[in-house]
Amino acid sequence: MKRNLICLPAVLLPLLLITGCQPGTQSRYSPETEERIKLVENNLGDWVKGYGWADVDEKRPVTEKTLFQAASISKSLNGVGVLKLVQDGKLDLYTDINQYLKSWKFPYDSVSGGKPITLSALLSHTAGLTIHGFPGYAQGDTLPSVQQVVDGQKPANTEAVRSFIEPGTCVVYSGGGTTITQQIVTDVTGRPYDEYMQKNVIDPMGMKSSSYRQPPAGTDTSLLATGYKADGTRVDGKFHIYPEQAAAGLWTNPTDLSG
Repeated sequence: MKRNLICLPAVLLPLLLITGCQPGTQSRYSPETEERIKLVENNLGDWVKGYGWADVDEKRPVTEKTLFQAASISKSLNGVGVLKLVQDGKLDLYTDINQYLKSWKFPYDSVSGGKPITLSALLSHTAGLTIHGFPGYAQGDTLPSVQQVVDGQKPANTEAVRSFIEPGTCVVYSGGGTTITQQIVTDVTGRPYDEYMQKNVIDPMGMKSSSYRQPPAGTDTSLLATGYKADGTRVDGKFHIYPEQAAAGLWTNPTDLSG
């Protein structure tokens, strides 16, 4: 299958981030708008408010406790979990990932040019891997294992996670690469991914209502926001399930996420 990928050189991305916003540049806002912005920036208080409906049909309003699927924000917290293992001396950011993978090995081929893929590359999306994101699975679907996801084997609904360019060549977003880090965490700790993240990241950070469990078992269902498609129709079963927990499985609310 032909893939349309935008590949930014790895050295270019920091330059884009640096030059995108320089101190002292002329504001694009009017003086009146700038004054209103300053009022918000300088007078923020500790408050949370919900807007809209958590479920339109049920007329269930969003509150400060409503839990949402955090989508790719899941990857940021996953990075914390991986770096905790680095801090504890159980992982190294620059070692070949196959040194840590036990239940599955990444199948290197000539595309990778003989260069090893590292955790640093997976976390920074410079590993040269495929699969941008995941559509999730409907309630009642047979869920694939993580190994089936990365190999693109049924019942997985995405293709295999494989090299398309040498590691370190450029920055290309890869949820597939993040899913490999999930397998590494499981193989190294010997614990289910969601359990490791709960004990070592979520609980210590004081995120009392958050979880990577799929589906969110044990959670008050009245707190779960219903998902809606771009045309406003409700997602069948109210939300999708993501065995790709590290890439897209976090359930959280703004209270936890910004606390």
